[in-house]
Amino acid sequence: MDDCTSRVLFCNGQYALINKNVGEICSQPKTEAEKAFYVPAVFKDVFLAQYPDLQPEHFQCVNRIDRPVTGVVIVALTADANAALSAMVKKHRNMDKEYWAIVEGVKEPTDDWVTVEQFLSYNQKVQKAFVESKAGNGALPATLEYRVLGHGTNYSFVSVKLITGRTHQIRCQLSSLHMHIKGDLKYGSKRSEKNGGIRLHAAKLSFTDPMNGQKVHVEAPLPYTDPLWDAFSAAYTGSCRG
Repeated sequence: MDDCTSRVLFCNGQYALINKNVGEICSQPKTEAEKAFYVPAVFKDVFLAQYPDLQPEHFQCVNRIDRPVTGVVIVALTADANAALSAMVKKHRNMDKEYWAIVEGVKEPTDDWVTVEQFLSYNQKVQKAFVESKAGNGALPATLEYRVLGHGTNYSFVSVKLITGRTHQIRCQLSSLHMHIKGDLKYGSKRSEKNGGIRLHAAKLSFTDPMNGQKVHVEAPLPYTDPLWDAFSAAYTGSCRG
């Protein structure tokens, strides 16, 4: 519970913003084994300790990030909050999302944000997204912006702004640009990460609270530090100064 408490970035009794770890899941668990990793269940005791009158059956993830990805997740704590926030997320309005990625290969830094517009479909059977030539037959418009911040000997450091919210969107679209996220075997990475995760982190989330009009902004600390993430942080800081 102590670790969970430190990973709550914001909570007002209507909803919470938490920093998800690798392995935790946002979708409703399908098996008994998955229940222990379901985000609302993981944080339930923390929420109830602060707001004992809440009803856990209303706890739901409003936005979803993949199991091997870390970072900010919105958890609705009431039915009203879930309805209002889910509508906001579905319309992709009044919300800004920034992700950090470490990708394989050396890419030259970009001075400006690069816009990528494609059509993506998602195959439920193989649980993988694909770039399509046009819309239709399940293919939907997918847009993101990315900026290469710098690189090391074998990896490059990329910041991504997600405009739409398709399943596996960042993983698929970066892969289509030959920027395979480190550890993401499903989308072309050469080797896995020891913790089972991938080097993709939902770092920042900003939105206008649909219930009271207030601006909300949180930044999720990286789940751990190592030479690669340290190099990313240095490149990110340098790009902000520039």
